[in-house]
Amino acid sequence: MNFLKKLKEDRGLKIKEMRKLIEQAETETRAMTEEELEAFKKLKEAINALDQTIKAAEDTEDAKEKEADTEDSEKSGES
Repeated sequence: MNFLKKLKEDRGLKIKEMRKLIEQAETETRAMTEEELEAFKKLKEAINALDQTIKAAEDTEDAKEKEADTEDSEKSGES
């Protein structure tokens, strides 16, 4: 599985976990417990880290594509 796809899937799973925490409190018509709030906070931090990693990986892919395009252009200009 490609790295970016895996990161995005992990992000989606963490968002689902966050929703479950919210839905649990909503179903029971109560505020989130300290444990739920802590879990939510950790999930949010993990999502932020994944977002930064996804952005870095996408930027790297874009740079690779631009480099390949430049090399192709240079090679076709040499012919």
